[in-house]
Amino acid sequence: MTSRQMILGMQFSGGYGSAPGAWRLPGANLNSYTDMDQFVRYAQAAERGKVQLLFIADTPVLDVDLDHHAPHHMIDPLLILTVLARETERIGLVTTASTTFTEPYNLARQFKALDVISHGRAGWNAVTTSDPAAAANFGATIPPRAEKYERAHEVTPCARI
Repeated sequence: MTSRQMILGMQFSGGYGSAPGAWRLPGANLNSYTDMDQFVRYAQAAERGKVQLLFIADTPVLDVDLDHHAPHHMIDPLLILTVLARETERIGLVTTASTTFTEPYNLARQFKALDVISHGRAGWNAVTTSDPAAAANFGATIPPRAEKYERAHEVTPCARI
């Protein structure tokens, strides 16, 4: 009989947790989504708890109304994960990056840097982007679905670590 093992992952989301109103709780650190020391504490606690990977979902667009909601995407996830790579030893470090609006060379370079700095603990959640507001950030429009996925298939092998 083979031994089976569960892999535990933890998603980082903004520093307040995933409850929509958590940022409004008394004592909540309103700067926690940019507090690297806090992210390090969370990552180290996750590593001690045998969590095997940290995941930061990302999107290339501000997708909340800041008058009513706290930001839920942190500063650049690759930078956060690079900080965490230096302060942890074993936990995997995974983030999302778009194949639609990020050039293959940049993806390969950024993820290779994280892989080297983390000693092989980098992971990439490759996604296509479909939000017109994200496209506007790049001065573009959303390409047709077939074109997005053709590019994703071309980019993915180029950016593999």
